[in-house]
Amino acid sequence: MKLLNSLPTQIGAASVLFVLCLIIPMTTSLAQGIHERKLLSWQGVEHLKTGQMSLVIKYEGDPNLDLPLSSVPKSWFNLSLSSDTAGTTIDSPAILGWLYKQNPGLVEGILGTNGNIASITNIFPHYPVAYTVSFLKQLAKEHINPDQFGGPDVKPGSVPYQQLSDGLLHVDTLADNNTLVQCSPNAIPQELIAISHKNAVDGGVSG
Repeated sequence: MKLLNSLPTQIGAASVLFVLCLIIPMTTSLAQGIHERKLLSWQGVEHLKTGQMSLVIKYEGDPNLDLPLSSVPKSWFNLSLSSDTAGTTIDSPAILGWLYKQNPGLVEGILGTNGNIASITNIFPHYPVAYTVSFLKQLAKEHINPDQFGGPDVKPGSVPYQQLSDGLLHVDTLADNNTLVQCSPNAIPQELIAISHKNAVDGGVSG
């Protein structure tokens, strides 16, 4: 009994439990009430009266995320959005790339590859991320792969939109679109891998 109560033994036991938690991940799912952010677009916005610039991340069914920016080239804000605001093009790679150089972890979190899922080392996660079809189509149109900003590897034209059962490409889940697992930077989302495998096996048609 004294051995169990000794400090070195307790530290050793805690260390073993910590390692086991790292090896055996916490299993959570969207069905447990965890909210998922559905990405629609990003756009740089300049408020002409104040000169304040920001990156606005738009979501389906959620408020925009407004990130203040500084020292961004004014020439990028070449679209008139209103009488007192100007903007970059939708999903401009230049402005997201600029922010990625300044704060890569932040951009990875927005795109679903950094700190989006709870774990023993991340007890206050960001939201898990999914990509809407409209967002995916815009990326494909602009020949943008999110992996160039540390996001998932979603090659332009690689997504069979009609095979996304709920109109979303889930980034931070297993292929069941429900069990939450952090997607790593530059990794192909599990759902896309599963669809590609199914198509290779049974000749499913993309759309």
